[in-house]
Amino acid sequence: WKCLKAEGSYTSSILWGAIGFVKIFSISSIYFPLLFGLLVGLVLPIISWLLWKKFPNIKWLALIHFPIILVATNSIPPAPASEYTTWFLVGFIFNFILYRYAHAWWEKYAYVFSAAMSCGVAICGFIIFFMLQNNNIEFPEWWGTGGPTRDGCPLEIANYSGYVVTD
Repeated sequence: WKCLKAEGSYTSSILWGAIGFVKIFSISSIYFPLLFGLLVGLVLPIISWLLWKKFPNIKWLALIHFPIILVATNSIPPAPASEYTTWFLVGFIFNFILYRYAHAWWEKYAYVFSAAMSCGVAICGFIIFFMLQNNNIEFPEWWGTGGPTRDGCPLEIANYSGYVVTD
């Protein structure tokens, strides 16, 4: 129930605006090795292309697109870890199993199913809002919602000495 994408954008604006690139990625910084990701992103597509040219009979080599794979990692930080297994499972079932073993069905229903899943998320959002929030029903507290602080950071409400004041 948090706006993780907005929090990520806020954190990025603080990092890039207030602190700056030089302090974050200087040679003495712990984040300096991340700059080698630029080199990896440059080299991997070339290696993939060379392998594809050398082994044209291996069909799956043409399906590897490292720029798409690496750009997709941009959405990882704001998403909870439980979403990745769902994405992978649905993607694997539809884009591998059904594509390979029920291709006619896949051609007819894959995009319809994708649209239905997206609409289902939106409809469930409305249902949850109108059934729970609109009727002053508090969302249940459990380990997944972070307890009393809602974000799983109990020290967020602590004072400067680390003492958590509870009511």
